Amino acid sequence: MSAPSPVSDRDVAPDGRPRLRTLLGLFAPAVVVFAVLIALGTWQLERKAWKEALVYAAASTFRPDVSGPGYWVFTPARLADGNVVMVNRGFVPQDRADPATRPGGRLTGPTAMIGALRWADARSWFTPADDPAHNLWFLRDPASIAAAKGLKDVAPFYVEQEAPIPPGGLPQPGKLEVRLRNEHLQYVVTWYGLALVLTVVFAIWALKSGRDPRREDARQPRDGAPPSL
Repeated sequence: MSAPSPVSDRDVAPDGRPRLRTLLGLFAPAVVVFAVLIALGTWQLERKAWKEALVYAAASTFRPDVSGPGYWVFTPARLADGNVVMVNRGFVPQDRADPATRPGGRLTGPTAMIGALRWADARSWFTPADDPAHNLWFLRDPASIAAAKGLKDVAPFYVEQEAPIPPGGLPQPGKLEVRLRNEHLQYVVTWYGLALVLTVVFAIWALKSGRDPRREDARQPRDGAPPSL
């Protein structure tokens, strides 16, 4: 008795049903992996926006040109609409805290300036109490300063002045430098890129798997039969 001839993949269920079950069986995990990659990319995109928002927080930047003991000089500036915004005009050394020692730094009249919008410092258990009687605050908090000075309609943020430099150089404004590490954009590209690659690879595989094997067999000579001319 002769053994039955082996059955190839092309001979099994020529109607394509086994191939359809294979395709559907791989489609479900592919969708799950795709959803995970998209979720990771979206999460990193949200983290990127959150990290960029921290740039406007007071603790996220620093002034490399400032050293030694001293003070930040805050001055209220009235806008054209009548509202007030506090401006951090810059740094003065401890021995130049008295405005009389730097008369060139006093400004009057309309002034154009360049600066960065900043949010107030957060008070902690270790923050000393402010001393309004001596015009001394330990937090860059425009609301507290405005309340002590009796100012109204004051913006909840302040402006960190970067330019222009006043006559005499004091208070000393300067360019802020960000010290936050932000690599979330490359993570976004990585996760979304992997999702795209997965989609393309799966689509190519599905197209190749969905071809009718009988059409390929029709283009090939049968075993033992010479090809027709």
